[in-house]
Amino acid sequence: MPDVCVVEDLPAPVEVAWACLADFGDMSLWSPDSNVLKVEGSEAGCVRTVDSADGRYVEKCEAYSAENFSFDYSLVESPHPYTAYLGTVTLTAIDEQKCSIEWKCDFELPGVKKALVAKAIEEVYRDYFIMHLRKSLEKGA
Repeated sequence: MPDVCVVEDLPAPVEVAWACLADFGDMSLWSPDSNVLKVEGSEAGCVRTVDSADGRYVEKCEAYSAENFSFDYSLVESPHPYTAYLGTVTLTAIDEQKCSIEWKCDFELPGVKKALVAKAIEEVYRDYFIMHLRKSLEKGA
């Protein structure tokens, strides 16, 4: 069982929602305040360097499947002292007009209560990333 798992419905067909997430180097439709500084590669193996309000992140796409509307990513660098972090984003069709997104992760952050960190990550996934993705889809992204 993952440390964090958020599942939400989205108001768009799975192919339309995937188009907002498919480019690992482009976070503009779901994390508009993040500044992607550098992107190296594409799909699996791609590395993006991101400046955000809480610091710089370097994230690596570990697995990528356009057919399954899914990717896995790890934190290579972070302003937080994770010793391991693996996130997975997966879209699933509900019907021709809706899909669901599952955003989950496993992480290790020694010396910190895991439940508190998990709650904070869950809020970022739901109340920031997925909320902005939903807004982009509602605007016709």
